[in-house]
Amino acid sequence: MKSILALLLISLVTVAHSVGQKVEIPNDIENSNNVLNLNPYTKLTRTPITSYTPQEFLSKKWQHAPRGGVFGISDKVQWMRYDFYNHTIDWEYVLYIPYHHIYEIDVFQLAAKKLRKIHSSGTKYPDSLKSMKSRGYPVKIKIPSGQSTIFVRLNHLYMPLRGSAFLLSNAKTHDKILRNETAIWFWRGLFLFALIISFVLYLYTRIRLFLFYFLLNAGVALFIGMEIGDFFMFFPADPYNFIIDIKHLGNILVILFFPLFLNELTPIRKLQPTVWKIMMIGIFIMPLLWLLCLIPPLKNSLLLYATVAYFIAISSIVFLLQIYFLSVALLRRKRNALILLFTYFFYITAVAFNVILPNLGMKADELLVYNTLMYGSIFEILTFMILMGRETLIIYKEHAMLLEKQKMHQAEIIKAMVESQEIERNKVGRELHDMIGANISVIRQQVNKTNKTLLSVIDHTIESVRRLSHGLVTPMIKKDEFADEIRELCLMFSGNGLTIQPYFHNWKGLKNTDMATHLYRIVQELLQNTVKHSQASHVTVQFLVDYNRNLTLIYEDNGKGFNYEKQRHSGLGLINIENRVKLIHGKLSFDTKPGGTGTTVIIEI
Repeated sequence: MKSILALLLISLVTVAHSVGQKVEIPNDIENSNNVLNLNPYTKLTRTPITSYTPQEFLSKKWQHAPRGGVFGISDKVQWMRYDFYNHTIDWEYVLYIPYHHIYEIDVFQLAAKKLRKIHSSGTKYPDSLKSMKSRGYPVKIKIPSGQSTIFVRLNHLYMPLRGSAFLLSNAKTHDKILRNETAIWFWRGLFLFALIISFVLYLYTRIRLFLFYFLLNAGVALFIGMEIGDFFMFFPADPYNFIIDIKHLGNILVILFFPLFLNELTPIRKLQPTVWKIMMIGIFIMPLLWLLCLIPPLKNSLLLYATVAYFIAISSIVFLLQIYFLSVALLRRKRNALILLFTYFFYITAVAFNVILPNLGMKADELLVYNTLMYGSIFEILTFMILMGRETLIIYKEHAMLLEKQKMHQAEIIKAMVESQEIERNKVGRELHDMIGANISVIRQQVNKTNKTLLSVIDHTIESVRRLSHGLVTPMIKKDEFADEIRELCLMFSGNGLTIQPYFHNWKGLKNTDMATHLYRIVQELLQNTVKHSQASHVTVQFLVDYNRNLTLIYEDNGKGFNYEKQRHSGLGLINIENRVKLIHGKLSFDTKPGGTGTTVIIEI
């Protein structure tokens, strides 16, 4: 009796609802080139999120919605209805809902007064339940000749939803799916390239611009990846709706790091600091709401409803504020403002054509719903990569200029140190020669001439003071006198078992007196170190000039050697040698080790 009443009810409802928008199946729909947009024929109703019966939704009042199944945030289950009238023979078609992120989809068919469920799918269930492997939801339906009705139940609580539907042949469906996959994989490859490049550049340069771009792209990848079903590349199903959590995390990263990234390319923060601060406060509330929604009891409550509404509102405000910031930057002629504003408008236009206008019913929905968004993202990636390449070049040039200035500054410091040392040396040398040497000479005249020992000590002291003052005072070396000065210096250090031999090969003299002074001081410092520390018996000092007028100084002794790396930062003499080599733009190398067979020093100029 109950079954008879149910059939009677279905029959009455079917007759009552037969008047209205019907989908007239074209005679050539089976042609693989045809796609029938079902949105103009959509009828909608809603039911609570409870168990349902056929009588429940059949008895509902259906409202015609010519813009299709576009739903805002709601705590109800959405239903779509399509009344078909097939003038031809029974034929199998594909009812295709292109949007992937729908939690639960049930499809029913009413034909010949019989209601049956023909498909269940959605992110809640394994992806393998789909009729075809696709980003959206293709449902194979057999539409008989005459009248039939398709009901689609969409459970996507507290989340915006677009349930646009299309009717097409199997062949056309496969073609569209293939084209969609091609676009997605191209976008993935370019996106991965941008992620790797930005991360590597950040590791190499430690510049925030590349870090912000990396995190921005990571957010876009999470957001779009969840939209197009990349979750199922790693997991078979999503019964706990983790996709929403990941998608919201991507939304947070995009909204947070997009303004920060733009600010690195053009100074928008400084132009409107108060507006910027208020915007950032609004953004920082997003992760707090996101964390609360991770708590299981709160996840499917009205808190999620409020969170989604807040995310949509703050995201819209932030994206609109970027237009304002970039417009102000353009008016004040800040760098990159024009190209950023142009790129931003292009990307917003892509979003508008893909999301906003279809939602408002101002543009017909498309079967390949993600392609426009993909193309906009590809344009954004290419443009921002060009901008970052330009910024990298500018940063590299500025870094090179800074290094050059640092080198010049360091050279000036070294030059000032060396010059101050020369001044002090000259001062001490003159004091020794003019005052102490002269006083000792007077003393020598006054002592008893018969005291040979005292006279010998005084003469030795006078000679020591003369040699010391001669070594301290900067020699006035002329072009042809450098070799003679070096020979005299070597002769002065010779003796007491030490033989020093200077050699000059292809020598033409030195025109630069400053270089001559530095080379003289370097040889002097090396000889002093040899006498004090090396216990050497033989030293050779060679000045070699090749045919390209390149000068090489080779200093060799047969002493005991030393640890150069350990002594170079503590020995004042070695520091002075290195500083003087830097001033004459030379290249210094030491070949020595403790307990070795001597020391070799090579200076190439």
